[in-house]
Amino acid sequence: MPITIPFPFCLKFASWAVYAISALAVLICSCF
Repeated sequence: MPITIPFPFCLKFASWAVYAISALAVLICSCF
């Protein structure tokens, strides 16, 4: 199964997803 998505793009997307989840978690914790 060939990887159609370039590795740097995939890594950048994963990093952005982790950052978004962390920001969301902090926002939820600050509300409670």
